[in-house]
Amino acid sequence: MLAVVAPNNARTADYLLLLVPALFLLTLLWWVLLRLAAAHQLQAKAASLIAACWAMPFVVGPVIGSRDAYAYVAQGELARRGLDPANAVVSRLGPGALLSAVDPRWRETRPPYGGVAVAIQKAAASAGRPVLSLLILRVVALIAVVVLVAVAARMAAPATRPIVVVAIAGNPLVLVHLVAGAHLDAVAAALLICGLALARSGGGQSVSRRWLAIVLCALGAMVKLPVALGAVYLSLCALLAAGPSIAAKLRSLAADLSAVAFAVGLSMMLSGGGLGWLHNFGTPGRLRTGIAPPDIVTNLIRGLGWLVGAHPSDSGLLTATRGLAAGAGVALALVLLRPRRSALGQTWQPPTRDRLGLALLALGLLGPVLYGWYLAPALPLLALAAARPASADGLKVGEISPAVASWTIVGLSAILTFATIPSLGPIWSTLGEHPLAIVAASVGTALLIAGALLVLAKVAARLRAARLEQHARLTQPAASV
Repeated sequence: MLAVVAPNNARTADYLLLLVPALFLLTLLWWVLLRLAAAHQLQAKAASLIAACWAMPFVVGPVIGSRDAYAYVAQGELARRGLDPANAVVSRLGPGALLSAVDPRWRETRPPYGGVAVAIQKAAASAGRPVLSLLILRVVALIAVVVLVAVAARMAAPATRPIVVVAIAGNPLVLVHLVAGAHLDAVAAALLICGLALARSGGGQSVSRRWLAIVLCALGAMVKLPVALGAVYLSLCALLAAGPSIAAKLRSLAADLSAVAFAVGLSMMLSGGGLGWLHNFGTPGRLRTGIAPPDIVTNLIRGLGWLVGAHPSDSGLLTATRGLAAGAGVALALVLLRPRRSALGQTWQPPTRDRLGLALLALGLLGPVLYGWYLAPALPLLALAAARPASADGLKVGEISPAVASWTIVGLSAILTFATIPSLGPIWSTLGEHPLAIVAASVGTALLIAGALLVLAKVAARLRAARLEQHARLTQPAASV
């Protein structure tokens, strides 16, 4: 079932078309299971067993969701031959079954993957046969998902661990894109959550644990760079917790930078390459997924322009919207991770873990293209927010409610699971060429965006109300004296 097949394999396309209704049913069952877990009607062991049964067909079945796994093998073969995949394209492998299986759009491009990703690809390619290499990648992805689920569940309260297990392990997006698709984003997410868990253990006061935690997050960034936000988050927390003197803060920052340098050096040693992959972030932007916010805004403007008889340049418009979206994503991530003053304004407090998850989500959603596996780094943090036990004091400043986190997971997972299935590509392309379809899709998208903005506004209002209430509680005793 893991055999290397060409992209135009008609039989495979038929199987993918049969996958759509099956995934719809799986998504519905997953939502029901998530509701049962939230109602405390499901035990963690039962949730794990159900998720394992659901995962079995994806573990032993073919590569689905995308053809990136074949590109991974080809890039690993380049590295095995002594070439740096950041500088050499896979077409240099020459004709053969492996090159035919790689999506034609990726045969002349250079991947934006770091040294840890290249090291995994190189190790898989060392098996000598593409089928065995694919099997190794599948095993690596499966182990990463298991570690991700186990560590994230351990970070949650015992009573709410079933929510974390179901939200991640039973998630159709995880099963399709991380397990069956063997995407290395699973490794990046696992390294991130392991780093956060290590820093959290022991009360978060151990310098050596924090150093190792930043190393793990930085190694995750050597798979996919956005995971570097985890190292930034931990370093910022340590910086604010250091002594008030400048020397103490400089020592904290120096230790954290040494951890990042160690991780970068280790990844370069394992891969045998350099940092040339940092120049390849424009590679994904050569394609259009149709569901990325820049694509949606571009189609909306095109649809409105068609109604008034205007025909703006599609390429120029897309370039502008992509630039604005990327800038907005980075700015939003920085805002979410900025420290905030305490209720009395006397001290600075680090960002919450929820804000880190939202920052990762912002970078994933507002990039030039959007794929289902881009949700992987933020998913465990959103799952932990969804599993937060109810508190008599309500939400703290910077936290999102479990309901908002749950609906965010369900909504994004459902949309991104179906939107990037390769067999639906011709359907999206045909609809995208018809003006009326563009207008209808644009109106529907505008309504979805408006609904999302309303939800965000409601969340912001609740956070502001919680902060004002906390401030009132802290200042009331002083006012009564």
